[in-house]
Amino acid sequence: MNLDQLANATPELIEWNHAEKITFFAWFLHSHRSQERFSATDIRSCYQELHLEQPSRIGPFLASMESRKPKAAIRDIRGYYLTAPVRNEYQRKFGSTVVDSTPKSERVLPQSVVTNTRSYIESVVQQANGSYEHHWFDACSVMIRKFVEILIIEVYETHTRAADIKDKNGDFLMLRDLITITMADSAWNLSRETKRVLPEVKSLGDRSAHNRRYIAKQADVDKVIPSLRVLADDLLHLANLK
Repeated sequence: MNLDQLANATPELIEWNHAEKITFFAWFLHSHRSQERFSATDIRSCYQELHLEQPSRIGPFLASMESRKPKAAIRDIRGYYLTAPVRNEYQRKFGSTVVDSTPKSERVLPQSVVTNTRSYIESVVQQANGSYEHHWFDACSVMIRKFVEILIIEVYETHTRAADIKDKNGDFLMLRDLITITMADSAWNLSRETKRVLPEVKSLGDRSAHNRRYIAKQADVDKVIPSLRVLADDLLHLANLK
């Protein structure tokens, strides 16, 4: 969740005094930007981002947060951080104001790998990263499978060869056949690593989607992640998306 989204979901923010706003911004920096410490400069940037009137000096407000009893913030050599009671209070009040659809981590694939490709490709990678972050590994497995399926189709469509991967009714083949044809196609010159991981991605996604007794674990997904970046680069380049 970005600061603008959070501010829109917290309309009372505009009426708060500076001490309240600064504490809110500090909590935002901890919780939504994963900053362990914050400074007066960080707080001023929040004011600027929301185009709010700023206090002439922010330092005295931070010093006051540390000097009050009980403390609202603590300072060390790296900067300020909110005390646990304050962070918990703000998390309870504002932590579920808006559901943030943007993952805080990118454990499956860096989002930058697919930025400015296709919006639906970006969305699938975002869902894969988000599912992994929340430990929804079946969902993550299916999203990885879908990502690979999309990329294969993109490659053939880009080279006006979509007919090579369609059945007699004009429908795209199942992923098993898409992978078999792609791996055998000498025009693509796929890397050895890509050829190795393609069947693994299919098996992972198929088990999660179709085996009712199978529940994917983190270790299952982790097996394909190291090679997924290579696979993505191969197919994105072949599809002229990189």
